[in-house]
Amino acid sequence: MVNEILAERCGSKKLESKTPMGRPKLRWKRNIKTGLQQIGKNVMDLIDLAQDRNNWRVDMKFSAS
Repeated sequence: MVNEILAERCGSKKLESKTPMGRPKLRWKRNIKTGLQQIGKNVMDLIDLAQDRNNWRVDMKFSAS
């Protein structure tokens, strides 16, 4: 009897957790950072490179292939 009452109470309660269930969401910043790590660049390199349009095109074509 006591076990049945306890089971009913536990079954009807919702678990309140602070972290969402499942895998973590992919964030835009994290995607950019991992992409830059794959091509061996950092953000400051790309900012400097973006100032020079011709070098930007050459570098982006090279890193894409």
